[in-house]
Amino acid sequence: KDVENYDGDVNVLIDQIAKAGDSNIKNVLNYATKNQTWNVLNEVWINALLSNPKTHLINLSSNLTNVFIRPLEKMVGSRLSSSLLENPEKVAKLRLEGQRAFATYVGLRRHLVDATKYMKLAFNKEDTILSKRGKLDIPKKAIQKTKLVKDPENGLYKEVIDNDSTAGNFINKLGKAVRIPTRFLNAEDEFFRQITYRTELEKQGVDLAIKNGKSKTKIVATDLKTKKPITEFDQAVSDYFEEGFDEFGRAKNPEAMRKADENTYTQELDGIFKKVQDLANEFPIMKQIIPFVRTPANLMLNVVDRTPLGFIRKNFRDDFIGRNGAERMAQARGGMATGTVLLTLGSILHREGIITGSQGQLAGEGYTQSQDLRNLRKNTGALPYA
Repeated sequence: KDVENYDGDVNVLIDQIAKAGDSNIKNVLNYATKNQTWNVLNEVWINALLSNPKTHLINLSSNLTNVFIRPLEKMVGSRLSSSLLENPEKVAKLRLEGQRAFATYVGLRRHLVDATKYMKLAFNKEDTILSKRGKLDIPKKAIQKTKLVKDPENGLYKEVIDNDSTAGNFINKLGKAVRIPTRFLNAEDEFFRQITYRTELEKQGVDLAIKNGKSKTKIVATDLKTKKPITEFDQAVSDYFEEGFDEFGRAKNPEAMRKADENTYTQELDGIFKKVQDLANEFPIMKQIIPFVRTPANLMLNVVDRTPLGFIRKNFRDDFIGRNGAERMAQARGGMATGTVLLTLGSILHREGIITGSQGQLAGEGYTQSQDLRNLRKNTGALPYA
C-alpha cells in the first residue's frame, strides 16, 4: 500500500533497493526522491493556473450540476423504452431505475453534514479522503521537506515532515501556500464525491436489505444517542454502509466510487487518453504543455455521450442497449435525450437571433479574425453566448 502511494519512480526505487541491500535503505530513498525539479515546477505552474477564482466557481457549478442532473437524466431515460420493442423484463427494470433515481435526491440531503466534514478535512490534510485519485495527476506536495526517522516499535524507517529544521519549516510553509488552489480544488471535489458515494452506498444497502427480506418491524437494538429503536432492516443497511469504508475512510465499494468519480469528472481513462496521461506522467516536462489530462478528457466524453455521436464509443453503445445493466442504460438514454434536446434548442435560439455566438455574433454573421470588429461588437453590448 505504501508503494501505491509513493509519488516517485517505483521501478527505480525497487531496483536501487535490490542493488543496495537493507543497510542502505535511507540512501536509496534519498536517491529516488532527490531529483524533483520538474515536479516542483509543475506544482507551481498548475497551482498558478488554478489560482483564478472563476476556475473554482466553474468546478463547483459543474459538480453541482452533475449531482442534480444525472438522477434527472436517469428518470428521463427510464421512460425511453417500450415493451413492444424490447424485452418486457428489461423495460420493467428500466422503469424501476427511474424510481431509484428519484430516491437519490432524498439521500443527498441526509449526507450533507458528513460531506462538509470531510471537505474540511481534505483541505486541512492537503489530500483527498475517499480515493487517492483526483483531478490532478501531479505528485502531491513536491515543495516539501521530509526526513527519515526510525520507528522505535519496529525498528523500521518512516518518512515524516521535517518541521524541526529552519530550512524544513520554511520549505513546508512555502509549499502549503503554493498549494492553496489545489487544496481548494480537492476539498470541492471531496464534498461532491462524499455526498455521491454515501448516497449510492446507502441505496445499495437498502436494495440488499429488501432483497434479503429484512424486517422493518423487528427491533434488534437501540440507538445510544437518540434512544430510538433500531429495526433489523435499519441495522442491515447501517452494517452495509459501514463496510463501504476502510479504517482510513477510503472507499471500498467500486460501483459507488465509480459514480462519485463520474460526478466530479475524475474517473479513470482508457484507450488513447490513458496513453497520453501515462506519457505526461512518465515525462514531467510535458506537464508544462498539457498540465491536465483526466478531467478535460472526461468532460469531452461527457459531452459526446449526450449527443448521437456517443454511439461511436463502444462503452456508450453497451450502456445504451443495456449490456451493463438497467441503471447504466437509463443514464445513457436519458443523457443523450436531454443533451440532444438542449443542443437543438440552443441552435434554434441562435438562428432566431435570441442568443449570440462565441464572438457575440448573431445568426448570419461569420467568425472574424479582426480585433477591431470584435471590439466593436463588444462595445455595442454583443456579449459571447448571451
